[in-house]
Amino acid sequence: KSAQLKRTVSLLSKRQQEVIHLKFYENLTNDQIAQVMNISTPAATNLLSQALKSLREQWRLLFFVLYALFILL
Repeated sequence: KSAQLKRTVSLLSKRQQEVIHLKFYENLTNDQIAQVMNISTPAATNLLSQALKSLREQWRLLFFVLYALFILL
């Protein structure tokens, strides 16, 4: 799962990857993320939300493909 997550994160834009790293690896708050990235707090919140949405969509697609392959084989 860790490798799949890394692969999925690599599909995100660089800024989305950065916001995910800051939030979940550095454990920063949205206010701190905004300061590090030199953006407003609402912009940091929106960027994080978009990144998580994209991760969920990619994860679902990957799961569906793996499930379909398992059924077909």
